[in-house]
Amino acid sequence: MSTRRATISDVARAAGVSPSTASVVFSGKVSVSDATRARVLQAAQSLGYSGPDPRAASLRTGRAGIVAVLFRERLGAAFRDPVTVAMMDGLSDAIGPIGAGVLLLHDEGPDEASPTLTSAPLDAAILLGCNDILQASVDVVTRRGIPVVVIEGDAGPEVPRILLDNVDAQRTAAEHLRSLGHRDVAIVTLTKDASRPRGFIDDPAQITVEVTRDRLRGARDVFPEAPAYAVGASSIDEGLAAGRVLLDERTITRRRREHDDPTEDLTPSEVRVVDLIGEGLSNREIAERLSIAEKTVKNHITSLLAKMGLQRRTQVAAWVAARKHHAWAQDSQR
Repeated sequence: MSTRRATISDVARAAGVSPSTASVVFSGKVSVSDATRARVLQAAQSLGYSGPDPRAASLRTGRAGIVAVLFRERLGAAFRDPVTVAMMDGLSDAIGPIGAGVLLLHDEGPDEASPTLTSAPLDAAILLGCNDILQASVDVVTRRGIPVVVIEGDAGPEVPRILLDNVDAQRTAAEHLRSLGHRDVAIVTLTKDASRPRGFIDDPAQITVEVTRDRLRGARDVFPEAPAYAVGASSIDEGLAAGRVLLDERTITRRRREHDDPTEDLTPSEVRVVDLIGEGLSNREIAERLSIAEKTVKNHITSLLAKMGLQRRTQVAAWVAARKHHAWAQDSQR
């Protein structure tokens, strides 16, 4: 029994049409009569013919029919970003009519079993950002003559870029917030570098991600004193976690006191107790020094710990020692 796969010529012969007519029935590039289409499809079904082999079409046209999209993180994380989802919808809508599909890649480390920018058959590549590791792959792909475009990244002067004016966009968003009457504002930013650490950004100069740097700059054009908190990824879950941190009054209180004098809200008696704790005095000794009851000292300590954002009197002693050291260092520099 023959196992030869039926060809378009076999289908054309069985349907009583030319091979070119049978071919356009499957390609849809040229209209044919309903009767002819039905006759060709019936012949194909009887012969077990499912359509032209896409590999043969690829060899004939020199096109793979594939556009690679390279992500900066694993796909499970990337598709938790609603912006990425919307962008991929738009990309699929754009390349579908030209008969191309999407190949999803990520740059989370080498995997010999997975296709890469340099090994996969591609017609074009789209990079969501570009780092130093990817730059080497981009060089290989461009030498192969494959078009490459980068979205919000820089792969060199010869590679087209799709950019957004992140400074102006974020400034506009911040101005809208201010127009609504908001003044006490915190900023949630994207990751500040490739290691994606979560936490407050103390020095914008440490930001190596261009998008993050530009957006923070635009927001601080309007709210220059606003604290900035970097998330680990662009996702709803990360934003929710950052919001919980920022809306925790204890976090904001501690944050502000890291930069301000944590004793500014203390009463004169509480400030004196802080100084005596720094001298190493016990509660009883402080009570004797100030001529007050030991219970009153304990009440002062409970109050000043809450105001300073601390939990133990040993932390107060450490703060006093650090303040004295800072003052000594400044004096020695004069």
